[in-house]
Amino acid sequence: MSVDFAVFDPAVAPRNPEKFRAWYDEQTDWDLDTIPEPSILAQPLLRWYEAMTAKFPDLERSVSDDDRSIEYGFTPAFIYCSMPAKHADEAERLSNSLAEKFAIGRYDPMNDDLRHNDCIVFPDGPLPNPPSTFDRIMKFLKGK
Repeated sequence: MSVDFAVFDPAVAPRNPEKFRAWYDEQTDWDLDTIPEPSILAQPLLRWYEAMTAKFPDLERSVSDDDRSIEYGFTPAFIYCSMPAKHADEAERLSNSLAEKFAIGRYDPMNDDLRHNDCIVFPDGPLPNPPSTFDRIMKFLKGK
């Protein structure tokens, strides 16, 4: 089983949850025959990548056979990570810490149920969740 997570440039990513998910789909629709160089990354993402690969090597771009290797895929504003579950907790903790340090966003696609937005986290916090059915009913009743 693999664990997947992503980081992104908050200056580029949409803050609307539906638009963010569409943008995410665009970002992950890459040519699997081409492996871009990290130099295409926005500077905060490049710093995150360099710090992350110091502990979790890049499976495609290193000669290491380390079981902590991560498969990194990216566009200039986005990095998608996939790795075996064995070291995933540690990798996600480091990823989140580095995301805060470099003021970039993070996304947990594995826990995105399309109803809650707390899996999409910008440097200033997660996107707000839509109001619950109870909240909508209460708002409706108060409006009468």
